[in-house]
Amino acid sequence: MCNWCCDHKSTVRRLINPKPGSPQATITILVLLLSGDIELNPGPPAETIYPCGLCELKVSWSQHAVCCDNCDLWFHKTCIEISSADFEKLADSNISWLCCRCHSANYSDCLFRSFMFDIEANNSFLPLTRHQSGTGDSSGVESLNESFQPPVFSSPKDTLADSRRAYSSMSSVSHPSRLKSTDNVPEKKHNWRTVIINCNSAPGKRALLSRLVDYVDPDCMLLTETKIDNSVSSSEFIPPGYTTFRKDRCMGGGGVLIAIKSSFSPVEVELSDINGELIWAQVSLRDQRKMYICSFYRRPGHETTQLEQLDASLSQIRTLMRNNTNATVIIGGDFNAGNIDWESNSIKPGSDRVAVHEKLLQILNDHHLEQQQREPTREGNILDLYCTNKPNLTRSMCMLPDI
Repeated sequence: MCNWCCDHKSTVRRLINPKPGSPQATITILVLLLSGDIELNPGPPAETIYPCGLCELKVSWSQHAVCCDNCDLWFHKTCIEISSADFEKLADSNISWLCCRCHSANYSDCLFRSFMFDIEANNSFLPLTRHQSGTGDSSGVESLNESFQPPVFSSPKDTLADSRRAYSSMSSVSHPSRLKSTDNVPEKKHNWRTVIINCNSAPGKRALLSRLVDYVDPDCMLLTETKIDNSVSSSEFIPPGYTTFRKDRCMGGGGVLIAIKSSFSPVEVELSDINGELIWAQVSLRDQRKMYICSFYRRPGHETTQLEQLDASLSQIRTLMRNNTNATVIIGGDFNAGNIDWESNSIKPGSDRVAVHEKLLQILNDHHLEQQQREPTREGNILDLYCTNKPNLTRSMCMLPDI
């Protein structure tokens, strides 16, 4: 084969354009396949947010993995040859494992460290001080005006002050909480956590969603592209403990869903003459405050039609907020508008579908909303957005593996 490939120019031409079914065509196909340069389904490469530090393959919810706190690399359990029994033992914080890259000791076995979610203050070093305090300032350092809380008390502790902690959101909204005995809202030491998921067909994702819920413990999940109809029950893929509201398109296409913890007694917001792929729910917070939550999906190629429906629904929500001016609005979902520079709130040069991007920016401006997602969500673009009318209450945002 080597001699044939290095033959005369006419032979090279036969190699480049062989007759179908000829030996030259068969050899050409074999050479190309063996070269490893052929992609049977070419397209834009999907970014792996969390690659394994050894095999460089994707680390997802369906796999057991560990993360090094020092070099911030993830490793498949099988790649670093940890047995299932040893992996379970890592749940004990007294047992450590050594990173094979930086050789530092680690004490966490979670796919995503709970340290990110369980911290109750902006100061990331607060758990090291062995005492609990209130919220810190915006710089992440405790305020000097706060009173020191020793780990041991010689007098009764003020439990009333402890019950007045703030709610907030992972994508996060914090609300002062003065709990009454008649309130059904559960006491929490964590923030209000909202997770936005493009599930690309919800059926069959129950195990992955259960794992995500078990670790993140979200108060609210906003799902887009559920791709179901009324023949599929929400209980087939949503873990127990959540009340769901959904708007289906058809089996195999579109659809949005909101899942909120049932302990908050959420209700669906009924809107008139809204045909867009969106749905609203309401949660009653303490002090008679309201939270309005929307899951939204804009189909690619439908220009501004879906956004106009979102605009109309927001106008009706503002009418409902007249008697509750301090209400919180959260909108999350797949907007399919990836050509906006969110740092400057401007359209990127050379963008297509300018009308879509202009309409989205106009809606956010007219309804006093701020889009806070800054990291790319798919293929290097920010397509899944998180918008709120109270951006100052957002404590943190992070990316999770897809499902």
